[in-house]
Parts: sequence; C-alpha cells; structure tokens
Amino acid sequence: MPKSRRVPVAASLILLAALIAVLGACRDQKAAPPTAISPTIPPVITRIVTPLPTDTPLPPPTLSYDVLSAEGRWIVRFDLEIDNVTSDQGLNAQQLAYSGAAELQVGLDGTVTGSGHFSPTISHPPCDARALDSQPLTFTVSGSTYPYGDQVAIQVAILPDNPEGPENYTLLCPNYNDVRRYSQPVLWPVFQALAGWNWGTASFQGLTWNFPLQSGQTYDFTADLSQDTGGQFGGTLIGEVRISRG
Repeated sequence: MPKSRRVPVAASLILLAALIAVLGACRDQKAAPPTAISPTIPPVITRIVTPLPTDTPLPPPTLSYDVLSAEGRWIVRFDLEIDNVTSDQGLNAQQLAYSGAAELQVGLDGTVTGSGHFSPTISHPPCDARALDSQPLTFTVSGSTYPYGDQVAIQVAILPDNPEGPENYTLLCPNYNDVRRYSQPVLWPVFQALAGWNWGTASFQGLTWNFPLQSGQTYDFTADLSQDTGGQFGGTLIGEVRISRG
C-alpha cells in the first residue's frame, strides 16, 4: 500500500513544476516592452541652383573733354514779361509776367536732366487782375553737354508737363459791366513759336536752349510776338535768364 501512494505524488510534483515554468514564461512575455517603430524619414531632394549673373553697370563713356568742372547741380532762373499782350482768343492785358526756375543735374557721362516751373501773374491797371491757377506751370529738362572752347556748354530741351493746359485769369475793371475771364495756353505756345535769339556764346530757338555753364552769367532778350507767332499773340516779350551753381 505505501508503495502505490508514492507514484501519484511524484507525478503531481512533475506536473506542478511544468505549470510553474509555463506561468513564468507567460509573465516574461507580458513584461517585454513593445518594439519601437522607427519614423519614416522623407527623402531629401538636393538641387544645385546656379545663381543668375548680376548686372554690372557699364562705365560712363570717356568724353573728349573734361566734364568734371561742370558735373553737379546748376540753377537757371527766368524772369519773363509780356507787355500789352493780346491773343486771337480775346486775351487782353497790360502785362503777363512769369517767374521761374529750373534745377539741372549734370552727370559725368555728359547727360543733363532736371525740372522746373513758372508762376504767372497778370496786371491791368486800374483793374483787379488775378491769375486763378493755384499750381505753377511745370516742366522737365533733358539734354547733354558739349565742349565750347575751354568751357562746358549744354544743349537742353524744355519739355512742358502739360503743353496744352490753359492758363486762367480774371479781370474786374471799374468800367466793365462784368468780370472778364480768360482761359487759354499762353506761355508754352509763345515759347514754341519763338524764332530764337543768339548771343554768340548762347542761343535759343523755341524750347531748345544752348549756353555755357558759367556761374553768374546773365542773358537778356526781347521778341516781337506778333511777328514770331504769326498773329496768334501780340505784344513784346522781355526775358532775362541767369545761371548759377546749385
């Protein structure tokens, strides 16, 4: 009897040991950390871009004369008056006057650029005469230098910003029964029609001017508008042009 009891006990011990081993293996599998997933790195596309060539400014042209003495800023001042002015559109005044100035820039390449303006006034005693425009008559200047003996001279064109723009004036006179108003271009048509003037060292024709760049130089001129404008305007134009360093 004692011998038959030992066999089942031994078998039980073997079965228990196997069960413990299986449970231990399961516990080890649950404790293992999950395997990390490596992130997908997008491919880097590299492209070699050749930079565009930069524009290298061309050197100024070599002039046959020394423009350095004239390079920089110059001021041209104008004082103009038209005495006993009349027009084929009815304008009639004792005097129209224009004060103006232009600022010029002379470059080392010989170019001349600039801009300027004229401001008009009207007079007709004993009338109360007024210019009605609040803005001056503006223009640009374009041209180039050239040698004149041992000096540097310029040829420039005066280019009105609004050559067809009317000038507006009003006259209130004691012996008028109404106010007289005038509206028409005057200065630019007068300039464009001028036959010109020649001082030997300087000259002009219409809106094209030639003169040496000599600070302190003054030019005076007169013109018969009836003759120069073919009767479009009447009167005598008296002008003075003064040149100075800016």
